[in-house]
Amino acid sequence: MPNKQSGYTLASLAVALFIISILYLNVNRDNDVRMNMVAYDTVILSAEVLSKAVNTYYFANCNLGTSMPSPSVSDLISDGYLSSAESIYNNLDLIFTPQIVDPGTSDSLIYLTTIAPNSSVAQQIVEQASNASRFGSTVTFTYKPSTSSTYNQTRVSEMKRYFGESYCR
Repeated sequence: MPNKQSGYTLASLAVALFIISILYLNVNRDNDVRMNMVAYDTVILSAEVLSKAVNTYYFANCNLGTSMPSPSVSDLISDGYLSSAESIYNNLDLIFTPQIVDPGTSDSLIYLTTIAPNSSVAQQIVEQASNASRFGSTVTFTYKPSTSSTYNQTRVSEMKRYFGESYCR
């Protein structure tokens, strides 16, 4: 009776290990892509939160007209528009610089600028946000300030109660 092989041959084990390694690499690559997408989403969410704070600042200081200064993030925190720097934390540790252009006019805009680690990360962020643009690794989010949103009116009425100051309507 000839020797009958039972079990797996070395070649079949090598093929199985090769297939498993390819699957493992693809799963890890997919996880890396998903984690990057989450990181980019946190940047966009941070920009949204900061834009709301700057928009509220704009509404509360609209009586300054064209002399309204652009606030820094620390100004927004100390004035109570943001609770803390952690409220605009993002997974890429990007720091935003707010700027109000043409305050007190119908052409006023809010720009939030940050510098991404490289231009490809900047491009990925821009592709996920409809209001973002980039130049090199610099990403700029653009917002139109609103002076009539419920969020702003609520925040200003809270500030009126607390500070007793009159604000623009």
